[in-house]
Amino acid sequence: DKWIWEGDGAPMLDLAEQYGVSIIADLRDWDGETVPEYAEYPALKGFLMYDEPSSPQFEHLAYLKERFEAVMPENLLFFVNLFPEPCSYESLFGDDYDPALVDYEKYYQNYFMDTVNPEVLSYDGYALQEGGFIRTSYFHNFDIASHRAKQDGVPFWYTLCTSGHWTTDGRYVTPTDKELRWQMLLGMTYGSEALTHYVLASPDEGDDNMLEYASW
Repeated sequence: DKWIWEGDGAPMLDLAEQYGVSIIADLRDWDGETVPEYAEYPALKGFLMYDEPSSPQFEHLAYLKERFEAVMPENLLFFVNLFPEPCSYESLFGDDYDPALVDYEKYYQNYFMDTVNPEVLSYDGYALQEGGFIRTSYFHNFDIASHRAKQDGVPFWYTLCTSGHWTTDGRYVTPTDKELRWQMLLGMTYGSEALTHYVLASPDEGDDNMLEYASW
């Protein structure tokens, strides 16, 4: 099993339970059969099965979800986090995408919901970049995701930026407490029922990590 953290993850799960925090562990590349030995930990909310898939992967994710529901404890979430709208067409629709079928809402978000039938609709959307830039599609993404989640009767979750890191056209800020609140309040304004974030355990120069492994 591949964990978000290195080595034995039990200390993090124990501390998470103590402080009332839920953990979604990284189970990408799952074999479709094995139930991890830590699956019964109370703080474990579910497993990240894919982060930012492209649309050609949705059919396989639907199959994996069927396998997951057949063997995993019923309380665990099959979690997939979607790309946000401001991404390349190759990222959203695959290298062989049809230029006529590049509508994010119709051919990415709605296709995912119709194909995978997830328990939650989740995506990450980071607006604030160094230099004072804000991605304007940020607000449109909130609008269409919250409406589709409401239509399907599933929770809308929002993954906010808590760690500064590089992207293809600049660098996302390491948010101040004010910038964290701004993201969180926008998520709640659009009906987000959960606010998630990545610890971003990256060795890349310039990346800021939320987790220090020696002490958790």
